[in-house]
Amino acid sequence: MGMLFDHGCDAITSINFNLVIQRVLQVGGGPAAVFCGFISTMPFYIMTLEEFYTGVLTLPAYSGPDEAALAILIFMSITAYFGSEELWGQELEIFGLGTWKACHIFGIVLFSFEGLQNLYSVFTNLWFSRNDEHFKKRFEPKMFIAHASYIFILMGLFAGYSFIPGSQAATVYTRTMVLAYGGQFSQIILRMLVSSVIQDIFNPFRRTILLGWALMIANATYLLMYGESFMNEGILFGIINALSWGAAAHYVYHILQEFCAILDIYVFTIKHKAVEEPKKTN
Repeated sequence: MGMLFDHGCDAITSINFNLVIQRVLQVGGGPAAVFCGFISTMPFYIMTLEEFYTGVLTLPAYSGPDEAALAILIFMSITAYFGSEELWGQELEIFGLGTWKACHIFGIVLFSFEGLQNLYSVFTNLWFSRNDEHFKKRFEPKMFIAHASYIFILMGLFAGYSFIPGSQAATVYTRTMVLAYGGQFSQIILRMLVSSVIQDIFNPFRRTILLGWALMIANATYLLMYGESFMNEGILFGIINALSWGAAAHYVYHILQEFCAILDIYVFTIKHKAVEEPKKTN
């Protein structure tokens, strides 16, 4: 239960706090904001995937819980001293690549370093654990491919949509789009955490996820063909938010109810100790 609460809260924080960091670093709108959402969520997903298949959470040399938290403290302190706009909003000339904002360069370097390191660490550990009993019980080729590919398909869809000509999703509805991505990330990561505890095999491609993707693909196709969207993009990503966060909340509520019934405990309320009534004496 402790792991579920801790990692479950971390999963939601990894996307919500990401929006706060974007504000501090002056990331702004556009595809850069969507890309920044990947920096905290992709490593979190694949490390949870490793724990699901190996039964052990092995933190790489640089990871979110320790080193990234320390790095955030340091960069926040530096930003507080020099100023957000002065430090991260400045334009820098990159040889042969034009002018880039300092925050965008920092994001690319961080994601490249953290992402590649985590990918190498996780899939190396999975490979060396392939003969362990825990791994064998969990491993099913089709489900493993589904689990391992989900986050990259999700990232690809949202990144691709943000670059579609004529789309205002990443520029006008930036936060709504990033939160929609976060909702679809959180919905599956929470299910993976619970499945790891109850030793269940789950399919990440839920109906609510696929419905959101279908709406995005339909709107993107219409944009490419006719130069305009058939659905207002604010409404589109608002629907995806409602589907994803609603499904996640529904799942969490019912899982908590089941755990409370199994363990005979209360959550968020105090269960008073049963007191035996004194025996009556004649």
